[in-house]
Amino acid sequence: MGEVIEENGLTPKIRYHHKITSATWSSEDDRWTLVATDTSTGEVHRLTTNFLWMCQGYYRHAEGYTPKWPGMDRFRGPIVHPQTWPEDLDYHGKDVIVIGSGATTATLVPAMAAGARHITVIQRSPTYFWTGANSNELADTLHELDIDEEWIHEIVRRKILHDQEAITRMSFDQPELLREELIKSIKAHLPADYPVEEHFSPSYRPWQQRLAFVPDGDLFEGIKAGKATMVTDEIDPSPSTGSG
Repeated sequence: MGEVIEENGLTPKIRYHHKITSATWSSEDDRWTLVATDTSTGEVHRLTTNFLWMCQGYYRHAEGYTPKWPGMDRFRGPIVHPQTWPEDLDYHGKDVIVIGSGATTATLVPAMAAGARHITVIQRSPTYFWTGANSNELADTLHELDIDEEWIHEIVRRKILHDQEAITRMSFDQPELLREELIKSIKAHLPADYPVEEHFSPSYRPWQQRLAFVPDGDLFEGIKAGKATMVTDEIDPSPSTGSG
């Protein structure tokens, strides 16, 4: 990122250490008014613009959203949001529940499976996962051929963008075929009698929500090994004695 900023002379156009606390649109003035605080000095600035492009994603960075369930205050175990993961959290040898599918499941479950006694994933509805090697075969081949590093970067980048565009187009033109291929790749990692349709077959077409990548199929390897269980259902708030 630093190289991109330097090469394109962007430094004078960037305000570092500024936190935007409000953005207000005025139809009368056709203008946005932003209130930003310089976190290094505490000074407050008001900025105006006729074009505002917000790239913060869908996270609330100050504090991740945690839904409220009846009985949460009676639960004896720790309730942790991944965005505010405590450094001293000890889950080793314990039963863990991960609420939510998609990227949460794809990242947390493989990382925790070895240490936890067992992990149960509770999802209200399934997510599309796609699997692949945690490496890039094209990049490895180009490195073996001693191709210049800048060329490798550009070639591999174009190939990735090309493949992503093809998958996106397929999700519109041949959604059922893409669905079959995604689920087929999951079945290859799981026992023949595993209920893949129940836990990994969403009710919507691929790319109506984003696909979650599972490198080397590690999530499914944990399920196959008995270290993780998928549950597709809603949460019953009545039990209140959990302590895992």
